[in-house]
Amino acid sequence: MFLHANLIHLLFNMLGLLTFGVQLERVLSTSEFLVLYLLSGLMGGLAQTALTPDVPVVGASAAIFGLLGCLTMLRPMSMMMFLFIPMPLALFAVLYAALALFVIQSGVVTQVAHAGHLVGMIVGGVLALLYRPSEALKGLLAVTAITALLLAGYWFLTYP
Repeated sequence: MFLHANLIHLLFNMLGLLTFGVQLERVLSTSEFLVLYLLSGLMGGLAQTALTPDVPVVGASAAIFGLLGCLTMLRPMSMMMFLFIPMPLALFAVLYAALALFVIQSGVVTQVAHAGHLVGMIVGGVLALLYRPSEALKGLLAVTAITALLLAGYWFLTYP
């Protein structure tokens, strides 16, 4: 979690830390933030290692996705930019989770630790539920609604 493949890898993780971490610092205590970061990174790294034991796992991406998962649960309608497209955080998280599940299910081994990211995000969401239950339940409702709408849209497009 403290090693990176190259400078670009480190810079993208730092951008994620800046994007999600600064907002979470306003909501969580220092100890909550530290537990969130370390546990998300550790659990994500273990999950990725279990899935691809012969591929080395480096980077803080699972920890960053833990921040994303927690922030999504606590502030689901916060706007973020993705490739110059503004979108609510909950929509981004659901779309990324769908992409990660698709890649994992396909069995293709890539240079991106999708399982680690996904598990980190889940750990972050669970910790949000433990840290701030009433706020996180509203976030869970938003994520569930977005997921249901996307699945309904997919179903209508697939089975006209």
